[in-house]
Amino acid sequence: VDGGATDAGTGQDDLVERYDTTVARRTATLPGLPADRPMPMRDGLVLPLHDCLVTRLVEMLVHADDLALGLGVPTPDFDDEAADLVVSLLARFARRRHGTPALLRAFTRVERAPASIAAF
Repeated sequence: VDGGATDAGTGQDDLVERYDTTVARRTATLPGLPADRPMPMRDGLVLPLHDCLVTRLVEMLVHADDLALGLGVPTPDFDDEAADLVVSLLARFARRRHGTPALLRAFTRVERAPASIAAF
């Protein structure tokens, strides 16, 4: 069975209603949960709640940009706190992958920057 079709339910109105209900429920419960609460993920992986939410933010911002580019519209503005968190995390990943000098050069000396400092 196609998971997307199943998730869509009976149509747009049903999907919007379930989305709104889920957002309201999560808005009420998430602030009271401990940051280290174990959250089951795919393939048996368990992450602390904080890390789980950060991974979701990364996905949301990256895919929102992908979608905007694909549609030919401007990338939406993101909340500063969320964007700072995601950009900092991606910079740490890129630093591990390419090293500190590559990031310093890419951020400050375009003429000496490597071809890529992609985080992934």
